[in-house]
Amino acid sequence: MNDLKQELVVDVHRVDLEVLCLRFSTDLVQGKTKSEVSESQSRYGQNKLTQNKTTPEWLNFCRQFIGGFSILLWAGSILCIIAYLLQASSYEHPPEDNLYLGIVLAVVVIITGTFSYYQERKSTLIMESFKQMIPQSSVCIRDGLKQIIRADELTLGDIIEVESGDIIPADIRILQASKFKVDNSSLTGESRYFLISC
Repeated sequence: MNDLKQELVVDVHRVDLEVLCLRFSTDLVQGKTKSEVSESQSRYGQNKLTQNKTTPEWLNFCRQFIGGFSILLWAGSILCIIAYLLQASSYEHPPEDNLYLGIVLAVVVIITGTFSYYQERKSTLIMESFKQMIPQSSVCIRDGLKQIIRADELTLGDIIEVESGDIIPADIRILQASKFKVDNSSLTGESRYFLISC
């Protein structure tokens, strides 16, 4: 368990290019060979986000009404209605305070639960929108040839070319750049561009 809690040491942005090429079995000019690509993909998997198990929306909606404080409000609502029914069986004209209180408590739970579901659904849709930011294809150098491949077929050590306006298909180390600007607004919320000279 302690091994899992340790920080992941990443140094690929600092090591010399020769060390990096040896580590990932790649060549800066030729790229990776087909056999190296298949070996790397079997070892590291595909270049895509893992899918979480999705819960049906009706279940997510129902969960909003049975969590923590909502249960207390439901219990209070039920007890108020029971108290009203007991009074109705005992008196000819029972006071309706308990009935109104029980209805108000139930309505409060329904409104807050619906609002909570709406907020949670909204944040889920925002997280799903990040998947659309991943490019579908990328220009990659393999066996000395530039090829357009699907972004999920990229593997560690692939040499890719990125042009102006392209979305970065994976974690990369920039080997060569000219007038390179980065738009981090989707991550930071700031609309400033950063000019990086390499």
